[in-house]
Amino acid sequence: MAYDLSQLKLEGIEIKNIINCQISQIPGEHGELSLTGYVENDKFEEAQSLQPLRLYSLEESEENIFCGVLTAISQEARGQLLMLHIEAKGYTYLLDLQKKYRTFQDISKTYSEILHQILDEYEGADCIVAQETGAIGNLEIQYQETDWNFLKRIYSKLYIPLAGEIRIPAIRIYAGVPALNMNQQDYELTEMSLDFKLCSSLKEIGYELSESDVLDCLIKTDKTCGIFTSFYFCELFMVVAGVKAYMHQGVMQIELNLRKKEGIVAVPQFPMALVGLALEGSVLEVKGESVRMHFFIDDGYPVADVYWFTYSTPSASPDGSGWYYMPEIGDRLRVYFPTKYLKDALAISAVSSYKGTGEPDRMADPSSKYLRSASGQEMNMGGNGIYLASAGKAASLMIGTDGGIQVKGNVVEITADESIDINAETNIEFHSSTGAIYRCEQGGCMELDISGNLKISGSKLNID
Repeated sequence: MAYDLSQLKLEGIEIKNIINCQISQIPGEHGELSLTGYVENDKFEEAQSLQPLRLYSLEESEENIFCGVLTAISQEARGQLLMLHIEAKGYTYLLDLQKKYRTFQDISKTYSEILHQILDEYEGADCIVAQETGAIGNLEIQYQETDWNFLKRIYSKLYIPLAGEIRIPAIRIYAGVPALNMNQQDYELTEMSLDFKLCSSLKEIGYELSESDVLDCLIKTDKTCGIFTSFYFCELFMVVAGVKAYMHQGVMQIELNLRKKEGIVAVPQFPMALVGLALEGSVLEVKGESVRMHFFIDDGYPVADVYWFTYSTPSASPDGSGWYYMPEIGDRLRVYFPTKYLKDALAISAVSSYKGTGEPDRMADPSSKYLRSASGQEMNMGGNGIYLASAGKAASLMIGTDGGIQVKGNVVEITADESIDINAETNIEFHSSTGAIYRCEQGGCMELDISGNLKISGSKLNID
């Protein structure tokens, strides 16, 4: 039924007389209330932002008309009275206050599981999932997004709209269009139009809607009605896709925008704040050419770090040639997001956290190119030449820019399938602290012992 101003009551702020009231709601947006009324000057108490408000009827049923939280209030002195201008939004607004940063890496999770996981952070929140959607199937990241915008975005990939119920004093979300049937009511048809803009936007991305799907029928009625309520209109099953209530000559007028269920869809949105960005994290596991990571933005959240990111390498060919040098567990790594599609994410580079030790800093000279594994093997290409060393420098090779080569090790073996030629224009020197033996497999042998004696033996000996 229609209500006049004398039948309306606001709970949360003591209003003596309500002189104007407007309510509106569409899918994807918070329900809104704009109310003007008088309060006695000496009885007005300062209102707090986000304090609960409830607009209801004074009829026997005390039907809720709007439930939400205060977002703005102003006042004007009018003699002994104050005229208050009040703005409020539905309870879904509480999900739209804080921008958050976190990842959802478990691709086996369903959309409804993510929805419930987020709503669990809000006391008394609940939802109705009108359409089962299956697993998300890919990485999802909430970056510089409120919970409300993040949920709208991930559901928009499936063309599913979100809306809040403004007649319940708590967070209630509809994911998709539920079955909220209502008895036929008296109405007056005031306008019919086609939403060509929505139809065109969806057609560009391959989603087809017929003209009948985007036919909007605007009706006036005297009965309050919630978003996504459905009933028969002109022998068609229509759904409320928009609600607007306002006062006219002291009586509440209600306008409903009706559309077929198939035409109430969300246009896909994308995480544009991530495009071109690189997020840092630490490596948890390495397998083949992929890494599993914990992102630093997830610190403080109970997340499952189970997603495998492809690691970008400087060179890779189809025949298997190229560069294979994977990061180590615990390394700091960047993951880059080149496009608006999160499936294109790549682990691209490591971030050094090296603090230096008592030994000379290997990274002090920017012109020096340095490579070192976690087990201690290293290669350094600097101004003096190329230096290779094993763990603990038990063995090393130095190829100097002056043409010198130094080989050091506990045991040095030189093996050739055919021959080894050693040539020098001046001298060849061999040094040993215990002796030297030159032996041939055919039996020839020359031995220099520690006493300085030279022994030569063989099956045949020729001396000039």
